[in-house]
Amino acid sequence: MLDRFSGARIITKLDLQNAYHLIQIKDWDEYKRAFRTWYGQFEYQVIPFRLTNAPPSVQASIDNCLWPFFDDVAVWYLADILIYSTNQGEHEHPV
Repeated sequence: MLDRFSGARIITKLDLQNAYHLIQIKDWDEYKRAFRTWYGQFEYQVIPFRLTNAPPSVQASIDNCLWPFFDDVAVWYLADILIYSTNQGEHEHPV
């Protein structure tokens, strides 16, 4: 991992704390996460944080979006992303 950052002068760290709440649950699966309160029944529209398959779903989503940049200018694990470059111009426009 440290070899990837050799020569990097600018590093940006992104922590997508709410990444789990950006992935929508399929319409036919919403009833599985329903819960009742005094005010009625509610169904999640997005993935809640503690759902069993939430971490792999978030990882797959980020992989699909950032795959062209993997090991060239960015590395990531779950909702933590590191973007690195040797100068400011390369950092702002990586491709």
